[in-house]
Amino acid sequence: MEKMAYFLSFKTSGKAWLREHLPIISILVIGLFLRTYKIRDYVLFLGDEGRDALAVYNILHGDLTLLGPTSSVGGFFLGPIYYYLMAPFLWLSNYDPAGPSVMVALFGVVTIYLVYKLGSEFFGMKTALISSFLYTISPIVIIYSRSSWNPNVFPFFTIASLYALYKAVSKNKVSLFVLSGFLMGINLQIHYLATFVGVVMFFYVLLVQFDRNLKWFAKTLKNYAYLFIGFIIGFSPFILFEIRHGFLNTQNIIKFIFTSEETGGGLAGKNILFVFERLFGGLIVHLPRPEN
Repeated sequence: MEKMAYFLSFKTSGKAWLREHLPIISILVIGLFLRTYKIRDYVLFLGDEGRDALAVYNILHGDLTLLGPTSSVGGFFLGPIYYYLMAPFLWLSNYDPAGPSVMVALFGVVTIYLVYKLGSEFFGMKTALISSFLYTISPIVIIYSRSSWNPNVFPFFTIASLYALYKAVSKNKVSLFVLSGFLMGINLQIHYLATFVGVVMFFYVLLVQFDRNLKWFAKTLKNYAYLFIGFIIGFSPFILFEIRHGFLNTQNIIKFIFTSEETGGGLAGKNILFVFERLFGGLIVHLPRPEN
C-alpha cells in the first residue's frame, strides 16, 4: 500500500509539474524545430565556416591549437574554444558541416531557456513567456542559430555569464563567482565584444551592494578575485598562446586601437565611437549610416 501511495503521489506531482511547465516546454520544442528543420539542406558553408571546419579537422587528427578564428578587423586572433566546442559534433556527423550547425542550434535552444529564466526572476512569469517566445520566433535569431559561426553562440555565453554573476551576488556563493568568470573567459574567446560584457560585470559587482565601509571593500575585492580566477581558467588557452609568443595578439590589439598606419584602424576615439554606434545605435533608431 505504501508503494502504491508513493506511486500515485509521484504521478500526481509529475502531472502538476508538467502542467506548470508546459508553456516553456512548448516554446522550447518550437525553438528546436525552427532551428533544426531541414538544417542540412539549408546549412550555410562559406569561407569562415570552411576555415573553421578545416581547423577542427586538424584538431581531430592530432594537430592541437591554441589559436581560434581571426577577428573581422584588426588582424588578431580569438581563442580556440569554439574549435573545441565544434570538434565532437563534427566528428559525430562524420565531418558533415551540418554537425557543428546542430551544435549552434542546441545552444540557441538553451539560450531561449535562459531568456525565460531571467525574465521570470526579474519581471514575472508572463513577461518571461512572452520574451522567450519572441526570441524563439525571431527570424534573425533563427537564421544565426542554424549555421556554425563563432559569434552565433555569443548570446548564450553572454546571458549565462551574467545570470551566473547575478546568482553569485544574490547567494554570495564563491563557486558561482568562479563560474561566472569562467564563462566570461570563454565568451571573450568567442568574440571580443565580450569586453563590453566584462565592463557590465565589473560595475555590477561594484555597485549592486555598494557601501562605504571597509567590510564592503574587502568583500568586493574577494568577489573580484573569484571572478578573476574563473576568468583565467576560461581564458587560459589564449593566455598560454600569448605567453609562448611574446603577447603577439595583445600587441596587435593595442596597435589596432591606437594607430592607423599598421592596422588601418584609425584613431582610438574614432574606433571606440564606431564600435559604440554598431553596438548601441540600433537601440535608439535603426537608420544605418552610409558606408564609403
